[in-house]
Amino acid sequence: MPIDSVLVTKRIKHIRKSKQLRKKDCAKALGVSKETYRSYEDGSKPLSLPELELLGLFLGVTPISLINDDQSYEPFGMLLRKDIRPHYLILRRKMVGALISVIRKNKALSIEDLQQTTQINTENLQAYEKGDTPIPLTDLFLISDHLGISQKALFATNWTAENNQSLPIGESDWYLGLPKDNQVVEEEDDFITLLKALKQLSKSDQAETAKFILNKLRS
Repeated sequence: MPIDSVLVTKRIKHIRKSKQLRKKDCAKALGVSKETYRSYEDGSKPLSLPELELLGLFLGVTPISLINDDQSYEPFGMLLRKDIRPHYLILRRKMVGALISVIRKNKALSIEDLQQTTQINTENLQAYEKGDTPIPLTDLFLISDHLGISQKALFATNWTAENNQSLPIGESDWYLGLPKDNQVVEEEDDFITLLKALKQLSKSDQAETAKFILNKLRS
């Protein structure tokens, strides 16, 4: 599953300009500084998969179309609420890490085995699997190649045009540590409790639970 990070950033830049959006706008959507976003577009700082997904939604295209090389950008019309996005990034990061851990163990591979085949630092691989560190797209797709993880499995939240729903985020009555417009969560205690609970589960259960929560966020 090779990925050309230069082409990905070119596609992002092309779509942003075609929609007459500023770098500042994209930075705000991701919750980062303009300087950080500029480093994404110029290639000096790699995006992670959760960031790519949020950016794709902000640009109005399916996130997976940003990594495909067919130059066809499927329209997509939904964007997560601003207050939900930070939670999304954390949960999605943990979901991807759990997926990698489960598949690696199912293949009876050690962290050291993966390090030898990918040449990615062992400490980084461990942090990736724990969900403590965002995985740069280049590392993620390198790991995926060696573990045989497909694009479909990586984009497990089904960010596709066919699954685009008309119900806006926030009209669902589901709530778990995520503030609604008229609610305040002090110090995000509920969300922290959720993360602690996830850590008590097996890696496979973490992946399934995170997938369920993320699907609820966009339902």
